Amino acid sequence: MTFELFDKLLLLSRGKATYNGRVADVREYFASLGYEMPLYTNPAEYIIQLVNTDFSTDDKPKELLADLHASWTQSAHAVAITAEIKHYKTYTTTLATAFTHDTANPYLLPFTLMHRSFIKSYRDLVAYGIRIAMYMGRT
Repeated sequence: MTFELFDKLLLLSRGKATYNGRVADVREYFASLGYEMPLYTNPAEYIIQLVNTDFSTDDKPKELLADLHASWTQSAHAVAITAEIKHYKTYTTTLATAFTHDTANPYLLPFTLMHRSFIKSYRDLVAYGIRIAMYMGRT
């Protein structure tokens, strides 16, 4: 099955995470919340039906989704991921402030832009060749 070929899954609904982790652990996670997947059911379809409230007409699925959001936020795995992200943000912010300036060097800016333009031209020689041929054919 294609779903099980993925390593990790970030499941979002209404802009909030309901699961983030290994695909192999998704059955166990939802089972621990009381949402046991029936045998011989496609896990991807089951999870999508569980978290998708777009087509619901009553409030029961929305309450279920709020419960899933709260359960994920309070889970040990979510707390660990949040701490890791905060650590990473702190590290990169510290590293970035050590090497950045408030503004770009105005003398190097034209050279940087020309260098970027040459790289772009070099990577797309065919397009520039066609343009040159078109302009030469016009005259």
